[in-house]
Amino acid sequence: MTLEIKQTFPLGLLKKLFIKVGVLPFFLFTALVVFTLLSPRFLTGQNLVNVARQSVYLVLVSMGQMLVLISGGFDLSVGTSIALTSVVSALGMVFFAGMFPDMIWLAIALGAFMGFGAALLVGMVNGVGVAYFEVSPFIMTLGVSSVGAGLALFLTGGVPVSG
Repeated sequence: MTLEIKQTFPLGLLKKLFIKVGVLPFFLFTALVVFTLLSPRFLTGQNLVNVARQSVYLVLVSMGQMLVLISGGFDLSVGTSIALTSVVSALGMVFFAGMFPDMIWLAIALGAFMGFGAALLVGMVNGVGVAYFEVSPFIMTLGVSSVGAGLALFLTGGVPVSG
């Protein structure tokens, strides 16, 4: 009996761990090992800092979406909100940089406030539709997502904002 337990101990422990944490940590570990073996620069400090820097936006959006899901809501317009606020901020910064070429900090601040205003407007439209008109959050945010994506495309004309 003790011989069987000793032979199956690592396998049994691995099975319990797999059931408890799921499959994703195993996939992550496998990917880390494979990519580290394939590229000598993969697991370096510079690459890890680069990945962390690029994932800040995703982490911030995920934290906001987590609050929505914890409170029982459902929001499909998150990506469109990011796109629309980015477009409005960039257009505002370009516009104000032309008006105040010596005060770039003011152009950046005003453009950022315009982006906050766009995000506030998207959130208010979603909130009013769900709270006052009793539209399903899924349908409301899906509709706002479509309208917001179209508005962002219309504002840019399909080309990057530069200036």
